[in-house]
Amino acid sequence: MPLFVFKEINKEINMKILHICTMDCGGAGKAALRLHRGLKSLGANSKMLGLYRKSSDGDVVQFNR
Repeated sequence: MPLFVFKEINKEINMKILHICTMDCGGAGKAALRLHRGLKSLGANSKMLGLYRKSSDGDVVQFNR
């Protein structure tokens, strides 16, 4: 059981979160996408950057080499 349970992000803290992953599918990609979506649902300013993108989420951006 987690020690802290957050119901919403403190709006006074203007933290920008960037998740960097090779892709948004597969094991680590799915975990990063779940973290990203969970933080977004709490009101955080979260984005995800990857080399390969399969998600239709507008905050998941594909890195162009």
